[in-house]
Amino acid sequence: MTPRLDVDVRPAVFPGASFTALLLAARATATALILALMGGLVSALFGTAAAVAIAWKTGWPILVISPWAIVLAWGFAGFIGILFGLYPAQRALRPDPTVTLRFE
Repeated sequence: MTPRLDVDVRPAVFPGASFTALLLAARATATALILALMGGLVSALFGTAAAVAIAWKTGWPILVISPWAIVLAWGFAGFIGILFGLYPAQRALRPDPTVTLRFE
């Protein structure tokens, strides 16, 4: 990322946030993304195994599951991970820490 782009993007995404706070937000978003992608991979494997098991048990022909369907499901899981990682991180950066600690 160029310095000029960093200056333009940072206030738009996280207004008033310091660089350290942005690193924490990036870490939270990356963690959510990794967990979502791992969940997407596990669910794709279990879904494929369940489809094959049901087809085998009922005597239906076992159809080949398209790799594009798995890639699409994995991409959707990654999108959801980014969305649900960015939103809480952005909300956590908004309040002043002294105001937040006053209510705990």
